Amino acid sequence: DTEVFALFPDGTQLYFGEPQLHPDLQRTNPQLRQDSADVKRSNDVIHELERVRYGITKAETSLRGFTLSRDSVFLRHYQEAALLPQAIIRLLAEQKKEDAEFIRELTQLRHYVTLRLSAMKDYRGQIVNQVFSNDSLNALVRKNKPNSDSIDGQTDRLQQYQTRTVLKQDEQLDRTFGLALLMTIVSLLLTLAAIILSVFIYRSEKRQRELAVRKSHQYGLELEDRVNELFQVNRELEELKSEEKFATTGRLASTIAHEVRNPLTNITLAAGQLKDHMPSNEDTELLYDMIVRNSKRINQLVSELLHSTRFAQLDYTTFNFNELIEETLLLANDRIELNGVQVKTEFGTQLCKVRIDKEKVQVALLNIIVNAI
Repeated sequence: DTEVFALFPDGTQLYFGEPQLHPDLQRTNPQLRQDSADVKRSNDVIHELERVRYGITKAETSLRGFTLSRDSVFLRHYQEAALLPQAIIRLLAEQKKEDAEFIRELTQLRHYVTLRLSAMKDYRGQIVNQVFSNDSLNALVRKNKPNSDSIDGQTDRLQQYQTRTVLKQDEQLDRTFGLALLMTIVSLLLTLAAIILSVFIYRSEKRQRELAVRKSHQYGLELEDRVNELFQVNRELEELKSEEKFATTGRLASTIAHEVRNPLTNITLAAGQLKDHMPSNEDTELLYDMIVRNSKRINQLVSELLHSTRFAQLDYTTFNFNELIEETLLLANDRIELNGVQVKTEFGTQLCKVRIDKEKVQVALLNIIVNAI
């Protein structure tokens, strides 16, 4: 469940996926284990066959000791050793049941062992209640020597057969190991080739990414220039529209000023003639002054309307702000008296001189006062 990545200095990962062994190598690994187990089992069989021979010899030696010493310990050893060969032969028959040739030879060995153990069993029954000399035992051994030789010969044949099997298994193991080694080397070479290819691909893609980034940056700069150009053109277009509207408003204001000033001049002249022909008194003077002041105010408003349609040009002068307020109150005096408003002024004792456009500030103050009344 291992996954293989190629990690580069900039943090880029190239994924190779889960490593897959070559199919031959996948088959080789279990085969190696199987061949090794077969070799071990074959060596164990050779060892067990040697134990069969040992069991027969041990049984004969223990029986000889019992004959000479009548010590029951030797008899017990004999009984234990006599059970060993048959047990081993049964175990080997179960393990090698698939090997017909081995089973055939093992069956012959079992026959010889059975005859030999049967002879020793008969001899043991005879000596349990009688005294036998060592010569009698030697005579029995010489009598059964052909059978003992048959057991040794048959055991040797089985061991030689198993040795040949081990040699074949060793050769198979060597071939399997060689194939596994070859497949491992091939896999390592393929992995190395994949890494080299990944590095080549990484560098190629890195160059392409860098080129794409440079192009994207260049396109971004060009787009920004285009947007600035469009913004500049749009601003110039808006200015042209504003200038056109301003010019139209100026023409309209000029027309209105002309139409208003002509009647206003007539009103002023007519008021002067009335003053000259009518008797002078306080009420007449008040009404005449009211007509003159309002005519001036209307004329000033018309002038401001004309000025508002032109580009603003401020005429800055240094002026006492308190005096400006007093002059503005005189201009609004008619409104104040007609509405019965009492105005109370409280100016500071220090001079309050400011740099302003007198006419425009006066218009603003007059509008505030009129709106308040």
